[in-house]
Amino acid sequence: MITPAFPLCTDAPSAHLSAQIQAVVQPALDDRRFFGAVVLVARNGELIHQQAAGWADRENACPMALDAIFRLASVSKPIVSVAALVLVAQGRLDLDEDITRWMPMFQPRLLGGSPARITVRQLLSHTAGLGCLRDAVYSSLEVIR
Repeated sequence: MITPAFPLCTDAPSAHLSAQIQAVVQPALDDRRFFGAVVLVARNGELIHQQAAGWADRENACPMALDAIFRLASVSKPIVSVAALVLVAQGRLDLDEDITRWMPMFQPRLLGGSPARITVRQLLSHTAGLGCLRDAVYSSLEVIR
């Protein structure tokens, strides 16, 4: 869950900060807007607070843990795009180069069997013509584990 920032007094004791966070997280849990979360607060690059809330697995009553692993799913798309565009700005990546320069083992083929040329730009804009590959490597159950 990504929400707008709200003002926190980060010089406050951890108990006060925890109460402020809980005042936002608990109503969302109660309203079932989400079922679990891990909240980390950093200041000047240093972790000053961490808190797990709700359920990691609601059906099995498994509480959320600080070291819980989350599927990023579509959240990773803007992160990768920003990182790629930083590399473009630095002159280290060309959006129109073939993706096989960076992923040589990735050899997509067209229906007739000829090699497909897919660019970084096409991957970032989801115009490469690739289907959904999520189940090709791992089943949903394996991903959850």
